[in-house]
Amino acid sequence: MKREILCVACTSSFADIVLSLNRDPAVEAIGEKSKFLVGNSKDKLICDQCGKVIFANDACCAVSTFTNDRPYFGWEDEYINPI
Repeated sequence: MKREILCVACTSSFADIVLSLNRDPAVEAIGEKSKFLVGNSKDKLICDQCGKVIFANDACCAVSTFTNDRPYFGWEDEYINPI
């Protein structure tokens, strides 16, 4: 499973990419899925896409990308307070 913390700007871009990929038969065949959890950061973080600093209590998104072979597990609460 791949885990990422994204700033607000990167969350929008990443979500658009994921939505287009979810319609791709090749992606459907491997069973890749993504989970987005929006919240506020618990501490100072760095966006995994652009490197922007995300300060404590700033809006951000935890993204999990997983398959049946690499299943999802909860990790987001360590970094963000979901809203």
